[in-house]
Amino acid sequence: MSEKLLVSSLYAGLLLLTVWGGGKAIGYFQDYRFYSTFLAGWQRALAAYGESGRPWPVFSGSNHVAYMQALVRSLQEAVGFHPPGEGRGAYMVRIDKPWQDPEDVFLLALPGKVVLYGLSRGSAERVDGFVDGQRNLRAGAFQAAPSHDGQTVIAVWRY
Repeated sequence: MSEKLLVSSLYAGLLLLTVWGGGKAIGYFQDYRFYSTFLAGWQRALAAYGESGRPWPVFSGSNHVAYMQALVRSLQEAVGFHPPGEGRGAYMVRIDKPWQDPEDVFLLALPGKVVLYGLSRGSAERVDGFVDGQRNLRAGAFQAAPSHDGQTVIAVWRY
C-alpha cells in the first residue's frame, strides 16, 4: 500500500511540476511576443518617422489618448505604419498569462523614447533582458520604476 502511495505521489508531483513549467514557458512566450511584435514594431515605425522629418504631434502631458491617436494617424501617412495592436487600439495591448491577472499595457511614444504603463515587474524584467541583454531595470536603454498602484511599473525604453 505504501508503495502505491509513493508512486502516486511521485506522479502527482511530476504532473504539478509539468503544469507549472508549462505555465512559465507560456508566460515567457507572451513576454517575448509582446516585445518582438508590439514593441519592436513600434520602435521600427518611430525610427522611420523620426527620419521622415515630420513634426511630432503636441503632447501636453495630460492628453495621452488624443496624442497617441494623432501620432498613429501621422505615422500611417508618413511611413505607412500599420499598428501591431490587437484591436484594443494601436497603442494598447493585453498580455494574458496563465494564473496571473492580465496586463493592460498602454504605450506612449515620444521622440526618442517609449513609455509603457501597466506592465508587471516580471514582464518588464523579461523585456529588459530582450532589449539590454541583461535584467537591470535601473540601467540601460530600458528602465522601469514602480507605479502608484504598487502592482505595475512604468517603463521607459530610450531607442
